[in-house]
Amino acid sequence: MSTKEEIQKEVYNNYKFYLKDKILNYLLDKYVLIKKEEFIEYFDSIGDALNKNKI
Repeated sequence: MSTKEEIQKEVYNNYKFYLKDKILNYLLDKYVLIKKEEFIEYFDSIGDALNKNKI
């Protein structure tokens, strides 16, 4: 099980990864699932992401 600090670090690293990607202009109206600094999938709504990934 991950500690709170490990989870916070992964969220921060994923956010930095998201910000530095140059191809996101066409995804402005999408929701992006990122895990371990890797794009997993794109969604039209938060509900779609939650339902698909059972977060």
